[in-house]
Amino acid sequence: NMAIRFHQTSKEFHLYNEKISYIIKILENGQLGHVYYGKRITDREDFGYLVEYVSRDMAPYPFEGRSNFSLEHLKQEYPAFGSGDTRYPAFELESGDGSRVVDFKYQSHEIYAGLPSVYVENENEADTLEVVLEDAFLKTRIILSYSIFSDRPVITRHAKFACEKEDGITLLNCMSGCLDLPDMEYEMVEL
Repeated sequence: NMAIRFHQTSKEFHLYNEKISYIIKILENGQLGHVYYGKRITDREDFGYLVEYVSRDMAPYPFEGRSNFSLEHLKQEYPAFGSGDTRYPAFELESGDGSRVVDFKYQSHEIYAGLPSVYVENENEADTLEVVLEDAFLKTRIILSYSIFSDRPVITRHAKFACEKEDGITLLNCMSGCLDLPDMEYEMVEL
């Protein structure tokens, strides 16, 4: 029992199998918010109650009068440099004029059976979500890929950059993914 659902009204993606759930939300500013990763929860139309909107002093916010919407305090899916979030970004790039400020917004998505590159015997073993983010000024897209397996409590991820700007961009660094977790005591195993 594995699925990837997109809930149109709440603009949320829910990837789940029998063991885990992974939830992403398209935020009001077009960026992707990270909502939940953990034990499987029942699919529903709106997981908005899991998103923490809190007003904090000195936090920069992009919407006039919305002091509880700050990228510095919302959990993000693939955080960028220059958005008011002072934490480490998942990627940094530089355009020809030396600017490193970017504005990648949700453009489209595709859900399909199988995997983009990881080997499986049968494409029924995994489903993949690809989300396209675009910075129109930089003529650059980021394709974020998420695969979930039918019988493993695992999400695999990678990111792809595509630039159509004549003078290009310089990719200074990028990570295959970012996991923005609340503060707790964690045990992390790296392979």
